[in-house]
Amino acid sequence: MTLVLVLDALRAGSLAMLGTIGRASLEATVVAGVVWGLCRSLPTIPPAVRAWLWWLVSLKLMLSLLGMPALPLAWLPTATWSPTTSASPIVLPAPDDLVRDASLRSPAAMPDRVPVAIPYASLWPMALLVVWLVVAVRQAAGLLRAFQAARHLRRQAVPAPPGIVSRAARVARLFALPVLPRVLASRLTAVPLLTGVIRPAILLPATSASALSRAEVDLVLGHEFAHVRRGDLVWGWVPALASRLFFFHPLARLAGREYLAAREEACDAEVLQTLDVAPADYGRLLVKLGVATTDDVLAAAGSSPTFDLLKRRLIMLDRSSTPASRWWWAMTGATAVLVPLTLVAQPAPPAPPPPPAPVATHAEPIGVVPPLPPAPPAPPAVVSRTDVIDDVPPAPPAPPAPPAPPLPPQPPPAREGHQARHNDHPWVLLGPGTHNIMSGGPADKAAAERHRTSGSEHVLWFRHQGVEYVSHDPATIQAVRDAFAPANAAGDAMGRIGATMGAQGGAQGALGARQGELGARQAALAAKMAALAAGRAARDVELAQGDQARQEQARQELRHRRETLEAEMRALAAQQRALGDEMRAMSRTMETHGADMKARSRTLQEALAVAQAQTAAIFDAAVASGKAVRAR
Repeated sequence: MTLVLVLDALRAGSLAMLGTIGRASLEATVVAGVVWGLCRSLPTIPPAVRAWLWWLVSLKLMLSLLGMPALPLAWLPTATWSPTTSASPIVLPAPDDLVRDASLRSPAAMPDRVPVAIPYASLWPMALLVVWLVVAVRQAAGLLRAFQAARHLRRQAVPAPPGIVSRAARVARLFALPVLPRVLASRLTAVPLLTGVIRPAILLPATSASALSRAEVDLVLGHEFAHVRRGDLVWGWVPALASRLFFFHPLARLAGREYLAAREEACDAEVLQTLDVAPADYGRLLVKLGVATTDDVLAAAGSSPTFDLLKRRLIMLDRSSTPASRWWWAMTGATAVLVPLTLVAQPAPPAPPPPPAPVATHAEPIGVVPPLPPAPPAPPAVVSRTDVIDDVPPAPPAPPAPPAPPLPPQPPPAREGHQARHNDHPWVLLGPGTHNIMSGGPADKAAAERHRTSGSEHVLWFRHQGVEYVSHDPATIQAVRDAFAPANAAGDAMGRIGATMGAQGGAQGALGARQGELGARQAALAAKMAALAAGRAARDVELAQGDQARQEQARQELRHRRETLEAEMRALAAQQRALGDEMRAMSRTMETHGADMKARSRTLQEALAVAQAQTAAIFDAAVASGKAVRAR
């Protein structure tokens, strides 16, 4: 049992984790849709802003996965289940069900331990979570290998020539970098790249001094310095982790790709603005650097990873005139709106008012409504004792709830499929139309159908001692039908009783609806009577200030209204009594039918047992006499 409890706890935790991953995926889908719409509708958005927007999509994935506090946004349907409660728990037997008597609690008297079945089919959340963890671990191993490769590159690199270092210092001042990153030359890389989160270093190919002109070296260094100033190697961890943890989510990978593309375009734009270079000259450098694939977390290369990205960078060179600082409002607004929101279920609709409280079905409804306690006295005024109006009675008790009809026993088996308790010897008797009797499954019926040439032909198919037999003998077929005649009669009788009980159940439902309507009318009358009692004090003040004729007229009017309401209440109480009597009579009839159904169910079971024994003897005789032949 301990194992079952542990598995149940693991299953609940797995469901909760899968629910968190699913919710994070859904929320990121909404944010990605908003960002994609903004980028498509506003193509002039600077690449730095687009990089920030796509970075927010990855940030939303990570925050939702970590369960950070957020503002609820009720867009989801009303919750009808939760990941931790939807799955049915593994039910263990209670201790009192295993041992009923205290004398059996000794070790010698304890029975053999009953094995507890583990519902393996319900452990799918654990299996799914294990698959996710395995893939996530493989992604982490890939990051570790990339980190080791980046360290190897830096260890094998040597300081760049003094001429390149001096030009790097001049370009770094133009980019307002407080510290000059190390500039190294490496024979292991063919493209310039930036590596190192804490201590960034620029790795240039060993052939850069001869392959690139001085102006091109400045542009290459400026591109990498733009990465340093923007902190791309730090911010890039968020899209990298999100795309790896949500490897199954296409929009997570799309957000990572779009962020990398916009990041490179933003660095290109900073190079053009800071170094005041012509877009055509910079475009020729991009084409010269070509296409090279590098890790997106531990390095930022000046080359493009794909031809599509290279084409996008070349196109964006003509759109880089708008500074990103003018779009601060878009970046701030997107951060404030998209990140803190979380999707939650819409509030459930208000529950309907509870039904009137039921009373005992054998109690007679009260005929005379008791009066309320005396109302508080009116303000001081000259009013005689005969002027005091009688108290208003309260609302009557709620109408009695209709008693639930007894549940009928299970209906008899269908005429076409009487099933034996032990189906070791299946058999099927086919007749015209649907007049079939069988003790077996669909495969057995299909086997019998293969031996019938027309729909009106009688065929008896059975399996005897592992061999299939077929009989067309009318006497044998009639003997089988006669054996099941008592069971068929009992089943027909149960069907008729069930139909009667169904009709009476519908009638009870109609009576219950009428009682509910009467209860609503009684509640309305009670409200009117309560309002009449509540306005008594104010009316007494008015009577005290008027003349004697007005006082008498007002008293007569109030008394007439009270008597009218009381008469209506008594009429409704009489109708409720009549409906209650009718409901009790129907309940007694339903109980009688229920007992009859139980008795006929026992008769049906006995008739089926006798019929099975008789058919076994009939099959033995048919095989012995040759009236049943082996099926081909």
